[in-house]
Amino acid sequence: DFIDSLQHNRNPFIDSVKYACYIDFTTMTYIANPAACLATVGINEFTDNHFDYVIAPNPTSGSFNLMLDTKELNAKVNLSITDITGRQVYTKALDVDNGFNNIAITDTKLSAGIYFVSIRFKNENVTRKLIIE
Repeated sequence: DFIDSLQHNRNPFIDSVKYACYIDFTTMTYIANPAACLATVGINEFTDNHFDYVIAPNPTSGSFNLMLDTKELNAKVNLSITDITGRQVYTKALDVDNGFNNIAITDTKLSAGIYFVSIRFKNENVTRKLIIE
């Protein structure tokens, strides 16, 4: 978050080092199944969860992308957003594929502030901070 505050943009490789495994740097193309890279680099040791995600841009004015890695295609996940008091202000069931998924929450008219985005996949839950400008 500190680097983002200086550069005014998020760097997904800082948010999760394993995103580098999705790029073939010789051709600058997407690698759909980077399992070998993750295993050889030892990146799976960085998380106990079987999925991970990044929110970008963050801060946002109400629309953001989820870079979601469930290691499964056509994953069914539940997204919820809570405010700092713990009150749920947005919820949505998503059918997502690994990659970028646009989430538009402009219709909820959330006030500027700090929120928490929770993604539930199977029996696991991962929460990230979201800042609304």
